[in-house]
Amino acid sequence: MSSWRVLVGAWLGIAGIAIAIADRTSTAAVIAPVATAALVLATAALASDYFGLRRRRQGWAGQHPPSAIARARVAALALRFHRERDRGGLATATTARELLFALAEIDAWARASDVVDFLSADAATRPVKDDVADGLRALALAELGRGAEAERVLRELPEGRDPMLAWVRARIAMRAGKVAAALVATADAREDARDAVDRDLAIVRVRLLAQTGSIDRARPLLAALARGRFRTDVEALAMTASAGLAVAAQEALGLRAGYRTASDELASPRIAC
Repeated sequence: MSSWRVLVGAWLGIAGIAIAIADRTSTAAVIAPVATAALVLATAALASDYFGLRRRRQGWAGQHPPSAIARARVAALALRFHRERDRGGLATATTARELLFALAEIDAWARASDVVDFLSADAATRPVKDDVADGLRALALAELGRGAEAERVLRELPEGRDPMLAWVRARIAMRAGKVAAALVATADAREDARDAVDRDLAIVRVRLLAQTGSIDRARPLLAALARGRFRTDVEALAMTASAGLAVAAQEALGLRAGYRTASDELASPRIAC
């Protein structure tokens, strides 16, 4: 049962009790307490993490390079998570998700074991699904070497073209050595990446294409990223990627000319000395 059905059921229960009391006393006597109870219930639903509204406000904004600020944020969230968990705090689940997001942003999966275990137990008892957090939890499990658990979580995620979930599926498939499945997951990568989530998916696809020897298919994605907001990401590939991908990234940045094929060499006129 979804959380909003629980909420509606509670309202109906209040209405039933009110009708029963009104039948014994008078309608005027129950209007004020019933209205107050309904208002309190609605306010609690809007403010409570149980009903999922706080959870949905915490969207995934993509990865970014590790920095001193990001690492300090992870350390602060980890300290808060362990303190709240040990005390049984009501906000522990919210802090746990924030910590998982912070770890995922900088690919710091080695520290995710405790928070993943907590969120696994939390997900089993909550009526509201959180696809983004569950996707990151699946990826964390895969990165921690717990592939069977990751696959179980992955099977519960919705199918579709959400770029964040496609990125998760591709990363997990890559981790398991399933390159073909990872390529299928990234098939909808956009050349006109609009945000960091699209960027993450496009870069995973570029790496996969380079890995399978299809670097020519990666060039349009690299060129589009270099022309748009994510030129620095292409620059990072040019410096850190494998040789073929680094050269393709340099071409996309305009730092060197494209490859010349053997047929180009034969067709080019030669000047006699």
